[in-house]
Amino acid sequence: MPTSRARFPKSTPYQVSSQCERNFAVAFVRELLGSGQLLGKQIIPLSWYIDLDKGTGFYANNGFFLFPPMALIVVGMIIWAQRAKNTKLIEEN
Repeated sequence: MPTSRARFPKSTPYQVSSQCERNFAVAFVRELLGSGQLLGKQIIPLSWYIDLDKGTGFYANNGFFLFPPMALIVVGMIIWAQRAKNTKLIEEN
């Protein structure tokens, strides 16, 4: 008795690479803004962080970026930036 197999569209190496790049971009933004670190190394200088005792600094980590739903917001920001850069991507309707 033959079994049915799901048919998936064939993806080219370029499509796979593009998907990996988008995933990396989303992860990069979320980690940088969420914790100030990339791969465990501090990227945002500690001197930038707000110190209420001294009254210095201007940056505080945004912990909301570490939550999964923020990936959708980051994807939306990437789409917005691409469409702002290339107006041909904006839909007519």
